[in-house]
Amino acid sequence: VMQQIDIMPTVLDLLGYDEPYFSFGVNAFDSTVDHTAIAFKHDQYQLYRSGKLVCFDGENTNFVFDVNANKLLQHNLARDENFDYAESEKYMKGFIQCYSKALNENKMTVESWSKTK
Repeated sequence: VMQQIDIMPTVLDLLGYDEPYFSFGVNAFDSTVDHTAIAFKHDQYQLYRSGKLVCFDGENTNFVFDVNANKLLQHNLARDENFDYAESEKYMKGFIQCYSKALNENKMTVESWSKTK
């Protein structure tokens, strides 16, 4: 799984760049991280993570699909009591919040997020 925000960290790693930089993405070839993709489509935030697709409208999770078990996305698991997607929903909400804050406050720099301030 790769998305556009993963391009910069991937290229910088391939170039051997070892200085701090700001990115929401990860190196596409790093096998030690959880590769995810987030998009906003059809008025829904969509998170693909660990074989699951979670669709969130900003207030409610409306669709959850286990892509590995249901490639045609026919079985919505959002209301299935036996299927836990809370961690993915929490991850998506956190990502949206951090991205929105950084973008709105013009703080997409290493210095803005540095703990050494």
